[in-house]
Amino acid sequence: MRVHVALTKPTTVSVDDELMELLGAALVLNDPARHADAKWQVSAARHFVRRVAEGFGALPSDGLSRAVQREVFRRIASPQVLKILAERDTEEAKAKALAAHLEDCARNGWLTPAEIEEKRRLKARRLEWRKRRKAAL
Repeated sequence: MRVHVALTKPTTVSVDDELMELLGAALVLNDPARHADAKWQVSAARHFVRRVAEGFGALPSDGLSRAVQREVFRRIASPQVLKILAERDTEEAKAKALAAHLEDCARNGWLTPAEIEEKRRLKARRLEWRKRRKAAL
């Protein structure tokens, strides 16, 4: 579904039709009187998409439609899922997950100690490169 938004210039945001239907249903979750009103749900979903798109100060680097869809998914997802995602995306959690993965590889004989050390070194190098890249933007 295409939603027209007035930013610095007229813009179109594309969001999958099923995703818009799910968003409409999520928006009326606590309003049983609107559960059967599909037209109102689509209208509410369009309004939500417009509000989110207009809320971005500058255009996101990964594209406006993708950024809006990400916000739609976050609106649809339950708070428990969002909490898991927030905890998972911390640097500490990522480091723990990598360490656990490398331990499994060593325990099962999939990688030698030298290969594991090389993977750790490359991961640290990639993280350093990403930090420098973000700082340059």
